[in-house]
Amino acid sequence: TTPGQFDFDRGVWLVPPEGVKQLRSRVRTQGNEIPPYVMPLSVQAIAIVQRLMQLRARAARYLLVHRYEPQEMISENTLNTAISRMGYKGRLTGHGIRATISTALNEVGFVEEWIEAQLSHADTNQIRAAYNHAVQHSR
Repeated sequence: TTPGQFDFDRGVWLVPPEGVKQLRSRVRTQGNEIPPYVMPLSVQAIAIVQRLMQLRARAARYLLVHRYEPQEMISENTLNTAISRMGYKGRLTGHGIRATISTALNEVGFVEEWIEAQLSHADTNQIRAAYNHAVQHSR
């Protein structure tokens, strides 16, 4: 994630389509015709991103940088280590947060299509069951 992807006036994070796994193949065939993936941001998320921007080094390309390479992004292992240190070792991973969010939103009745769109799932029927554990537990 680069700082230029955030539009604080509109309260959104504009993720380039090449940064969204399910859109990468379309980018190769359709190029610039694919718009960015729009992620609405809460007031709290905006405050966190703005604070991270204040703390990052001027030369850093990304919002969250690699520990030793300031032009590289943070590694998945760094995120997973932080989650472990917060007491979730063996119970949660960075990618696992997606399933947790899907389950929680489905349990409180959010519209399924909205959830799947925010997770950028192209084939919602197959992928939904993998992420939404509420469906599996309620059967």
